[in-house]
Amino acid sequence: MKIVRKEMSTHIIDSCANTIIPCQYKIIGCIFKGMRKDYNTHVSSSSQIHLSMALSKVYELQNNEEVLEGRILHLKYNMETREKHDAQIIFSREKQLSKAKKKVLELQNEIIQIEEKMLNNKMTEKLNTEDKKTLSARETEPPEYENQEETQKATPICRHGVIDGCVKCRTNVLDSKKEVKKNNCYQS
Repeated sequence: MKIVRKEMSTHIIDSCANTIIPCQYKIIGCIFKGMRKDYNTHVSSSSQIHLSMALSKVYELQNNEEVLEGRILHLKYNMETREKHDAQIIFSREKQLSKAKKKVLELQNEIIQIEEKMLNNKMTEKLNTEDKKTLSARETEPPEYENQEETQKATPICRHGVIDGCVKCRTNVLDSKKEVKKNNCYQS
């Protein structure tokens, strides 16, 4: 039989009797590699062996399936257990967060109350200080005179009409002693 050169590769792959080919049952474990012309003989003589290999492969696949199903069940159980555990942790954390927020609010309220007390104390102190100043000012006020002339003589006033100190004539009056410190500047 003569074969054209351009068809040689197709001939070798598809129909050449001398080409070495593997058995179609290689996938289930047959190790035959022989010429195409011997292949039909191999298939017919090894049919019992091929059937046995196929059954072994089926059993192996069934065992693998059972093992994998067992692993899947185990993984599902682990996943459910972890989900429950995670849910418990989340619940616990949310509870802790809620308590912490409540505590923060309580502390903020306490701070506000303390600040209000401090403000009240400062205001009370300020009022007390002002009351003391008012009392001491009343104690140091000059006596009231019935006569206008006596008032003018007793109250130090500079020539510009300033009672507590004049910048123009540089007169400073001491309220507590009721006398002029400089330039004895009394209203005449």
